[in-house]
Amino acid sequence: LFGSLAKVFLPIFVDRANPESRDLVKHEIESRANAVADGVFRSPVFLFPEGTVTNGTSIITFKTGAFSPRLPVQPLLVQFPHTPGHIHPSWGIPSPSLGEIFFRLMCEPYNRCRLTWLPVAAPLDPQEKTEWPGPKLYANRVQSMFSDALGTPSTQYSFEDVRLMQEASKILPKGHVMGGAAVGFKEIQNVISDIDLKDATACLKRFQSLAKTKEGELTYEEFEEAMGVNGANPLLTYEECRRMFDLMDDDNSGRLEFREFLVGVSHIQVVNSESPQALKGVLKFCFKIYDTEGNGQMDFEHAKRILRVMNPEVADDALKNTFDEMDKNSDHMLDEDEFVTWAVDHQQEVFEHLKFVFAPIVEDENCLK
Repeated sequence: LFGSLAKVFLPIFVDRANPESRDLVKHEIESRANAVADGVFRSPVFLFPEGTVTNGTSIITFKTGAFSPRLPVQPLLVQFPHTPGHIHPSWGIPSPSLGEIFFRLMCEPYNRCRLTWLPVAAPLDPQEKTEWPGPKLYANRVQSMFSDALGTPSTQYSFEDVRLMQEASKILPKGHVMGGAAVGFKEIQNVISDIDLKDATACLKRFQSLAKTKEGELTYEEFEEAMGVNGANPLLTYEECRRMFDLMDDDNSGRLEFREFLVGVSHIQVVNSESPQALKGVLKFCFKIYDTEGNGQMDFEHAKRILRVMNPEVADDALKNTFDEMDKNSDHMLDEDEFVTWAVDHQQEVFEHLKFVFAPIVEDENCLK
């Protein structure tokens, strides 16, 4: 019945489970918006750019679909003023069920809704008129307009963060919380474009299987056990494992929140990426792990560890030849740029061996596999 009634308003249906749905919806939005601009289609396209509901305390990331046509938009604030003791119809996490919210709204003598029309917005900056990142820049500016009008902060959290929090609430034992389940997913995607919600959800399950504390954070001891140092993973020493953990521990708290774990694992797992920038990122991360002194360069004795990982069956003389080949300025030290330049030219054989270093933490439970 609801679906039949909805069709009267000519909606654009979204299938979140279908990976192709996003492109189909984007095409339909652009088609209708251009039809309205040309006077062919009379009814304007009405969209909720956040793509989900929140508790109203901040404005989360606007999706770019409404802004992909790069045409003027009419921002409209929808607010539900209420007084303490009365139900607010937001449906966040945690909150009453949708049915309970509907029932409690029906029990109110009346419910108020305030509509505020903001000035029409249009792409202004030349970059906003580009195919990409024009829609994103345009969306961010309109998001700021809403934030200023409401007097609430804007954030980089998005619908994907809501989904991750929902998944976290399903898999966590009672009384446990997930540290950093709201990761700022869109912000991470800006840096690591290959990651999607399915990857992040799989990584979330892997993280939860490792983190045993009620605070939902991963201790070094749990990380070390997962990596199988000097046991299942002879390619990594205790010192190198500690270095990897510290590199992932962005806030130096001594524990990994899920966001830190996701970012670290995502950097590791872009070995199948076609992006040169992503490949260089994972190579720099690997270099830093084996640069245990943290000075940005290694002599041959220190570099042997990472060279041995990439060439596990060759003699030291062959490793020395490889080192000399990498050492372009012949200063008998291997720096990060020299390592990355050489490794990019030999990426197939390099990643074939490097992936085994990280296998215990990224492949179990299909984490970003």
